[in-house]
Amino acid sequence: WTCPEGTAVPPFPKVDDPPMQVQLPDPRWTDAWRAGTDQLRGKHMWGGIAIEVGRVAYDMELIGLHEGADKVYDHFLQSPGVKSDGDYSDGHDMGFAHDSTHASTGKLLFAMGNRYFLTGDTEWFEQRRQRLQAAADWIIRQRKEYMNYIPNRNELFVAGMMPPVMLGDYLWPTSDYRWYYMTNAYDLQGLQRFADALSEIDPKAGEKYQKEAEAFREDLRRIVKQETILSPVRLGRDGKYHSFIPR
Repeated sequence: WTCPEGTAVPPFPKVDDPPMQVQLPDPRWTDAWRAGTDQLRGKHMWGGIAIEVGRVAYDMELIGLHEGADKVYDHFLQSPGVKSDGDYSDGHDMGFAHDSTHASTGKLLFAMGNRYFLTGDTEWFEQRRQRLQAAADWIIRQRKEYMNYIPNRNELFVAGMMPPVMLGDYLWPTSDYRWYYMTNAYDLQGLQRFADALSEIDPKAGEKYQKEAEAFREDLRRIVKQETILSPVRLGRDGKYHSFIPR
């Protein structure tokens, strides 16, 4: 719309069709969608930053690029793991290691748990179950054990949240190092989706993780409600003051 009238718009490049087909009345929108999905096959996907490539892998699954998503998953599932930029109970390191910078376990666990519901591939899930379960256990352990040496820990405002982390491509002293609702939501999503998949394959084993996910959800609801009440109201465009949920 910023181009002068009469400007000739070049066509989108021709690319291979993904397994899932989309046809729109306007062929340019169809070509735009195909060009966008073709980027999911590309090599520039931030493959070692799990929170970012986790979203890419999830999108790959949705359009049937399961083999491409497997390359992402296998990279992390075969890794011995590195310390993330967070104050986790099993180690703290503010180093900049791409394999684990940003809170990332929940995002990948969500994509892999959802894979089962997109494909119904029980064998795929069972082959990776031990590592997926270890990731779910890690989430449970972090939110329960962080600062467990503090007297009356259950009365802390943040009791039940994942430990504070750093977000963004920053290092000390420019990082925002705090508790984030977003990263907790990712971890809850991952834990819940793993519990859903495991409950279909092994209901007895899945029951534990369903209960843990619900407990996590209730803790977040309590904390969000309390912080919304305590936070100062903000003046909105409608001229009224509104409560809000801090980041």
